[in-house]
Amino acid sequence: GFGVPQPGQGHLAVGQLFEVDDRTLVAMDSLERVTEPQWYSRQAITVRPRKGGEVLTAWVYFGSPERLALEAVHAGPVPEHR
Repeated sequence: GFGVPQPGQGHLAVGQLFEVDDRTLVAMDSLERVTEPQWYSRQAITVRPRKGGEVLTAWVYFGSPERLALEAVHAGPVPEHR
């Protein structure tokens, strides 16, 4: 599954943060097909650690809303991605 950017809507997501260098980020963009229509876009979001601490800005890959409309199965929100 994948998230779709809808500011002010949806559910909180729990996940993991990884620090990567610019070269790895370019490789991930290629893997996620950010230059192809109806695939993914990379956007900055604000994240808060569950146990407190500094609020951070992180990159996240969102699926395109057009692609979501084409998917046959919608599982709904997943409380935690592992």
